[in-house]
Amino acid sequence: MNTLEIKGSLFDLLWSVEDPQTLLKVRELVLELLGKAQKEEADWWDELTPQQQSRLEKAMADAKAGKNIVSHEAAIRKLIAY
Repeated sequence: MNTLEIKGSLFDLLWSVEDPQTLLKVRELVLELLGKAQKEEADWWDELTPQQQSRLEKAMADAKAGKNIVSHEAAIRKLIAY
């Protein structure tokens, strides 16, 4: 098989997989083989503790509700004063 045929065969195999977990495992294996096993931005959430996740979810809900909103300028002033 040449490179194009191998890629086509791999594509066909992956296309037939419906399970997201299986696809993620295959993706990780390929990234490791390529030496590019780096976490993506979405992965940082999984590295947080449940308490950290809960606090962030509450903070996002508060922000959407307009609670505890601080302007950029006020935040900078607080940082400088600190």
